[in-house]
Amino acid sequence: MIAIRTSRAGEETLLGQTAYAAFKTPDPDAFVRYFHEHTARAPADTIVAEMDGRVAGHLTALRLNMRFHGVDLPFRGVAAVAVVPERRQFGIAEKLLEEHVRRMRARREPLSLLYPFSVAFYQKHGWGIVEWVDSVRVAPRVLPPSPLRRHVRRLDVANDVPAVRAVYDVARDRSCGFLRRDDYWWDKRVLARAPEKMVYADPERGIEGYVLYEVPNEPTFPVQHVLVRELVAATVEARAGLIGFLAALGNQYAMVELLVPRGAGATLPRVAGTETADDHALFKPSAAVLSGAMARLVDVPAAFAAHPGVRRARGQLGIDVVGGERSAHYDVGFGVRGVQVRLGRRTRERIALGIDRLSQVYFGGASAELLIEQGHAGGSFTAAALLDEACAGPPLHLLRMNLF
Repeated sequence: MIAIRTSRAGEETLLGQTAYAAFKTPDPDAFVRYFHEHTARAPADTIVAEMDGRVAGHLTALRLNMRFHGVDLPFRGVAAVAVVPERRQFGIAEKLLEEHVRRMRARREPLSLLYPFSVAFYQKHGWGIVEWVDSVRVAPRVLPPSPLRRHVRRLDVANDVPAVRAVYDVARDRSCGFLRRDDYWWDKRVLARAPEKMVYADPERGIEGYVLYEVPNEPTFPVQHVLVRELVAATVEARAGLIGFLAALGNQYAMVELLVPRGAGATLPRVAGTETADDHALFKPSAAVLSGAMARLVDVPAAFAAHPGVRRARGQLGIDVVGGERSAHYDVGFGVRGVQVRLGRRTRERIALGIDRLSQVYFGGASAELLIEQGHAGGSFTAAALLDEACAGPPLHLLRMNLF
């Protein structure tokens, strides 16, 4: 029998050891430090599964905030979902997820996000892909060169960090997805994990951008790769200078890889790639589309009340959440006073879809109209168009160093 309980203060080492047993990370103590140090977690945010009186797994729901449509949007970031090897395939992860959702509903917390070990597993439990990113993997020579790269220099950890954090905050204000970072996040999860650190320093205005990257051990010289972990710029000039810096690395490195928001990958290289894995020889790859974060609307009315973008929409539609363990029918009205969501089926123009698909539309990860066209949703195109209008915005992009 599986018993679920809340973690207790003082169990941090046990939780870390359980996570290491599940994931076998290179550093055996990394998860122990994670549970002792993480500032977005308290003991009440971790739930523990026991079998035969022993800890068999756990799930942590971090308390996080992302920038979304101009405001800070709180959500629960599901992380460290661990099950020890000898207790796999007993349904422990499913039980933990069910309890996580139940507790969020009880607290009326509407939004849960995660990075999946398996998209199919979490989709089955109601999470939908909401973040799509372009992975640009090109030779440095095809990136746009810039004379502004002369302003790029190595980051001085003793003096530059406050300015770097200020640059991130400026970029975050106009982003869709950047997390709010505290000292712990910057020190332990960003700067400590970036072997190479460069800044763009304007001679008059100071630091306006930065790039964090690493050079993996494989492949070796002369075909080494540069893996960009984070590139953030507060000005157009800083972005041009930092990309120009990467472009100038071609004498040593064979490839640069960086992740950019959906749609931006096609504009970055000056020329398309030269290889394709199929018979479409006339089409050259510019970027590969990757899926990132998944989300679930745990409380639909509360989620729409929290969405800052819905106030621009006007009209009424019905949303029928179908499938899964909790089907429901809502009448939704968008007006000058905001959004009103009530249980009911009175509104004529309706759309029917799973909670995973509704979560995608909410965060701009999919179009409701396209979901109907492709058979992933049913109902009225009028309702779908209104839902798309209410949730429209730039693509969600959390950044690699914001993975939780």
